[in-house]
Amino acid sequence: MRRTTNGPSTYRSVEDTNVGVAKEFPYIFHIRCVAHSLQLVVKDILKEPVPLAAQNAVQVLTNYFRVPGGKALRKLKKMQRDNSVSKPLGVLRITPTRWNSMFRGMMRLLELKSYIVTLLSSPDAPKCSMAITENDWTAISQVSKLLKPFAVATDHIQMDGTSLVSVNLELQMRWGGSAKALTLS
Repeated sequence: MRRTTNGPSTYRSVEDTNVGVAKEFPYIFHIRCVAHSLQLVVKDILKEPVPLAAQNAVQVLTNYFRVPGGKALRKLKKMQRDNSVSKPLGVLRITPTRWNSMFRGMMRLLELKSYIVTLLSSPDAPKCSMAITENDWTAISQVSKLLKPFAVATDHIQMDGTSLVSVNLELQMRWGGSAKALTLS
């Protein structure tokens, strides 16, 4: 299909658009967004059993602390203040359209783990919809370690003036250039 100059585009899909633009402007070529490609890999990783279990636990905890009325969140912040934390933290909202939000949400929960475990075991705490076990915390920790290089690379790629070479250097500096196999069990 060709686009005309006197009316709206007649392309029906992204593929039609790519083909049409390539025909009309052969000197322009398409390069897939590297950050988007990385996130597609992350999306596939998160479909595996251990990451699914970790995501489920993260979602349960996120919902637990974000219910209207906020009794659990108030208790969580009070516990932090009682331990001399000057700026108490809450949980982060997991947003599927925000790259790295699952990773950041997991990291925040791990940061708050001792408070959360204490709160959930308290008799006066609001009821949680699922018992969060040590296996759930282990899964969250393992998956966050697995997602960290993707988060670093995605953040680095999106910086102004970055290149794939600089992303590679960043990852090598952080992890010493040696690929350690992460196992999920």
